[in-house]
Amino acid sequence: MKHAGLLVLLAAAAGLMGALSAGSADAATRIYVTLSRSEKFIDGIRDAILREDQADNEVEVTLELANGDSATQQKQIDDAVAKKYDAIMVLTVDDASGQHALDRVRKAGIPLVFVNTPPPGAEFTGKVSIVACNDIVAGRLQMRMLSRAIHDQGNVAVIRGEDGHAATDDRTQGIKEILATHPGLKLVESESAHWSRDTAEQLVSGWLDHGVHLDAIAANSDEMALGAAEALRKHGITTGKIFVGGNDGTSHGLDGIKSGDLAVTMRQDTAAMAHMALLNARTMAQGGYAQLYEWVPYEIVLPSNIGQYAAQ
Repeated sequence: MKHAGLLVLLAAAAGLMGALSAGSADAATRIYVTLSRSEKFIDGIRDAILREDQADNEVEVTLELANGDSATQQKQIDDAVAKKYDAIMVLTVDDASGQHALDRVRKAGIPLVFVNTPPPGAEFTGKVSIVACNDIVAGRLQMRMLSRAIHDQGNVAVIRGEDGHAATDDRTQGIKEILATHPGLKLVESESAHWSRDTAEQLVSGWLDHGVHLDAIAANSDEMALGAAEALRKHGITTGKIFVGGNDGTSHGLDGIKSGDLAVTMRQDTAAMAHMALLNARTMAQGGYAQLYEWVPYEIVLPSNIGQYAAQ
C-alpha cells in the first residue's frame, strides 16, 4: 500500500510538472512598447498596437509614453531590459533615445523593433527590425502633388516638424529634392513648428503679416498643415488660392481633404505598421527571423480619391 501511495504521488507530481511545462511553453511573449508622445498620428499607432494585443493571445504588451522626453524614454528602455522582456518596441523621441535603445538592447540580446521612426546610422547588428514608411518618398510625393497644383510655378513655404527628428529630416529632404528639379519653384520660407497646429498657424500668420507671397505650403504633418489652413482662413484667403499639403493621413488630415483645406496628404497605415512591428517582435523573440527593413507604403490622398477613405 505504501508503494502504491508513492506511485500515486509520483504520478501526480509528474502530471503537475507536465502541466507547469506546458503552461511555460504556452506563455505569451512579453513585449514592451515605448512611444514618444501622445499626438493624433502616434495615438493611431498606439490604438492599433493595443487592438493587436487584445486579439493575439500569443503576445502580452506593456505600453508606455515618454511624453516627448528623451531621458524618460531611455529610462523606460533600461527598465524593460532589467525586467527581461522578450522583445522591446520603440517609437523614438529623438536620435539619442534611438541610439540608447540600440546600445542597451544589443548588450542584453533582446530583440528590438523600431516602429515609424528609424534609428540613427545605417548599419545595425543583432536582432533589430525597422518598420516604417519611407519619409523621403513621402516628401517627394507631397511636393510633386503641390507642384502640379500650382503648375510648377510659384513660391513655396515648408513647415518642418521637430528638427533632428528622422521624419522631419527625411520629409524635408524629399521636398527639397523636388524643388531642386523644378526651376519655376522658389523656396521662400522654411521653419519648424514642432509638430504643433497652433505653432504652424502662428508661423503662417507671421509670414502673411509681413507680406510674404505664397502659392503652396508643404507641412511635415497634417496637424501643422491644418494650422496653416486656419491661418489662411483668418486672413481671408479662400481655398485654392494657396495650396496646403499635409502628411500622415490622420483622420483630421482626411477631414481636411474633404473640406478643401488641404490639397494632399500622405497616408501612413498605422494598423499595418502596428501589425508588422508586433509580428516581427514576436518572431524574433521566439527565435525566428525578421527583415531589417519593413517598408509600409505611403498612400497619396487627394480630393479626387478621398471617397475611398470616407469611413476612416
